[in-house]
Amino acid sequence: MNNTPEIPWLRPRVREIVEELFQNQLQWKTADLLNAACRIHEERNGRKTDRPEHTLRRVLTDMKNDGLIFAPGHGHWISDSTEGNEIEDKEENEFETLELATEPSEPLFPAEKEIGEGSECVYVY
Repeated sequence: MNNTPEIPWLRPRVREIVEELFQNQLQWKTADLLNAACRIHEERNGRKTDRPEHTLRRVLTDMKNDGLIFAPGHGHWISDSTEGNEIEDKEENEFETLELATEPSEPLFPAEKEIGEGSECVYVY
């Protein structure tokens, strides 16, 4: 029998688990994050709680305010950290080296008639 007291589901503990989860995966749905955090908490001698979502919401708000994560839409969270993400860094570097054409090339569909002059235009087909 294990005599070690169970650890309560408190914000510092939950935040530590959530930060660890975001290091392993950069994007989470709130429900999936809650399930993973509860599972890890219980695996590490954590006490079950009736309403874990309340504490998780507060932790996510704290992390959002600290600039660590952001919510692109309701129920989704993305890590704002690109540290250690070599694939993303590589893609960004590739885009920086691309040379963009300054003059437009020949239009794919030539206009039958041009009316007026200027740097902007409206095409009607």
